[in-house]
Order: sequence, then structure tokens, then C-alpha cells
Amino acid sequence: MVRLLVHTYSKMLLLFFCTFRKCDVISRGFSGYNTKWCKIILPEILKEFDPEDIAMATIFLGANDSNLPENKTQHVPLPDYKQDLKDMVDMMMVTSDHLC
Repeated sequence: MVRLLVHTYSKMLLLFFCTFRKCDVISRGFSGYNTKWCKIILPEILKEFDPEDIAMATIFLGANDSNLPENKTQHVPLPDYKQDLKDMVDMMMVTSDHLC
């Protein structure tokens, strides 16, 4: 279901942007990752792109973070999850200061 949603969302964006202007939609997925791990790899992912070429970005995380606390591998407490998302958005904004 999640994979279908991501691919459907990516296709929707592709159709929307292709109607109005030329763009590439790049869909990245990291199975099993939580916000703590994605926050670590995000700078390397951003290095792959010219900041001027980024028109829009989305972050879909939370399913693994919301595991029960007994699952210490993936669970991320809610305050940490919120901060991790804020940190990732800040990283993206610094990288691409033209994004809103």
C-alpha cells in the first residue's frame, strides 16, 4: 500500500509538472529507515543534485518511527521525530534557498 501510494504520488507529480513545464521526478525509497537514519544520509543525497534544479521536494517518513518502543531498532520518540523532520527541512532549505 505505501509503495503504491508513493508511486501514485510520483506519477501524479510527473503528470502535473509535465503539463506545465519540463521536469524530472525522482522517487527515492529507503526500506526500513526511520527519521534518525534518513537525517544522516540526507546530505549525501542532496549532493547528487544541483540545488537550482530542485523545484520541489517531499519527505514521507513516520511508519518505521512509530514502531512500539520495544522495537529499539526503528522506534523514534515523537519529540525526536518532530525534531528530525525539522532538521531535514532545514537542511533542504539551506541547500536550496530558492525553495519556499
